Amino acid sequence: MPPTLTRAAALAAALALSAPAVASFAPADLFDDQARLSQDELGTARGGMMVNGIAMDFAIVIRSTVENAVSQGLQTVLTINDAGGLGSAVTTAIGADAGTALSTSPDGGMTMTLPAGTTIVHEVLSNQVQSLIANTSNGVSLNHSTQVNVDLPGFTAQSQSWYSSSRALQASMEAALSGLGQR
Repeated sequence: MPPTLTRAAALAAALALSAPAVASFAPADLFDDQARLSQDELGTARGGMMVNGIAMDFAIVIRSTVENAVSQGLQTVLTINDAGGLGSAVTTAIGADAGTALSTSPDGGMTMTLPAGTTIVHEVLSNQVQSLIANTSNGVSLNHSTQVNVDLPGFTAQSQSWYSSSRALQASMEAALSGLGQR
C-alpha cells in the first residue's frame, strides 16, 4: 500500500474514533429547553461565569498616580462576586511620604493630598467607583489606569484533562500510522 494511502486510512480511523464525541455535541440542542432570562434576571446574574466547566472570576484594579521623583497615588482593587455585585474593595496608598495627607471614608474609599498641590480621590460606593485627580502643579505626570483581571481557578485541572484526552487521540493516530491493527 502506498504511504499516502496509509496516512489517509490512519486519518480516517482517527476521525472515526473521535466522531461519536463530536456527534454527541450539538450546540443547537444545549439550550432549546431553557427559558430566556428577563432583563432584571440577567442584571442580577452577571459577575463570574463558567465556560465549558471552567469558572472565571473577575477583579478590577484602578490605579491613579502622580509621577515625580517618587510615584505617589492610590490603588483600588475591586472583586466581583458571583451575583455580579461588588465582592470587596480595598484602597491603598502608593509611595506616601511624610508630607502626604491621607484620609479614609467609611465606604472603603481614600483621599490623598500631596504637598505640591495634587489631590487624588478613589471613592467606592455601592454601585459605582469614582476616581478623581485634581492638580494645580506644573511639570508633573498624571497617570490613571484601569485593569481587568480574569482568574481561572479550575483551569489547571481542566487543561490536564484536555491534555490526557489529546494524548489518547494522538496515540490512536500513531498506532494507525504505524500499521497496528492491520491484517
